[in-house]
Amino acid sequence: MGEATKQQERKVVLIACSAKKKEKQCAAEFMYTSDLFRKSLAYALTLGADKIYILSAKYGLLTLDEEIKPYDVSLNTMPIDEVRDWSNMVIAQIKKKEKITKTHFVLFAGSRYRKFITPHLRSYEVPLEGRGIGEQISILKNKLIELHGGDGTSASFVSDEVLVNWLCGFYRVKEKEARKLLRDQGRKNWMEVRASAWGMKVSPVIEKMER
Repeated sequence: MGEATKQQERKVVLIACSAKKKEKQCAAEFMYTSDLFRKSLAYALTLGADKIYILSAKYGLLTLDEEIKPYDVSLNTMPIDEVRDWSNMVIAQIKKKEKITKTHFVLFAGSRYRKFITPHLRSYEVPLEGRGIGEQISILKNKLIELHGGDGTSASFVSDEVLVNWLCGFYRVKEKEARKLLRDQGRKNWMEVRASAWGMKVSPVIEKMER
């Protein structure tokens, strides 16, 4: 792992996409439905990261709120030259959004996703490196339970204030609306809460476009 001045570092999480996906267009954070992806995202939300991105085999670097369509592309079946080209594209995308020399990256991604990316990163870590998928899921579940009493399938892994701040900051909903979502839909329905917040974020834009 490279070194960088800690006081200047941003923390950025990179999470690999999954083969299991929804069958319709939606925000990237909702597209990937595998247990490993969902627990990786849940754990990433507890790390105090400045930004979380998804590594998509088709789209490259995605923010959580980017709307995408389902696809059937995997780095695991790509020729190695195409994986290298994909990695170069991702690095170019990262450089447009982050200062690599002042950013610490945390990667939740398999070796094929990391192979040609990490040599470009000055500071990074791979918490689950060398673990099988089943073991990764088990470790993430146990970490979430240990940290916050939840396994990542609900919002029990963080406090109300963290959830409200995240809903307000990411989805740009008002604090009163965020608290109402948590109260009405419940912490155990965290995916539904986020989906509702997403709807509140995009609905005004859609309505404006349809006028």
